[in-house]
Amino acid sequence: MKGTGALDTGPWLEKLHMADNAIDEVKTEGTAAGMDCIDVICVLMKLSPHLLEIDLGQNHVGEAAGQLLLDALTERGKAKLRPV
Repeated sequence: MKGTGALDTGPWLEKLHMADNAIDEVKTEGTAAGMDCIDVICVLMKLSPHLLEIDLGQNHVGEAAGQLLLDALTERGKAKLRPV
């Protein structure tokens, strides 16, 4: 059987549900772990054509992380990827 060319490599993430996982706004005494997680989610949103759904409900990401997520959605739209 002949190959048809290069294969899409994985892993593929279609649905990300992370409701109430303490991805919260960084406070003065907090750590940046929440923002690191938001950065990874933003990369997925910008680049993954397989992503269909993200649920970050009950996470208080704050204004800065919310702006990053909005920017990632905007870039996703400009790249003509499926809406999330």
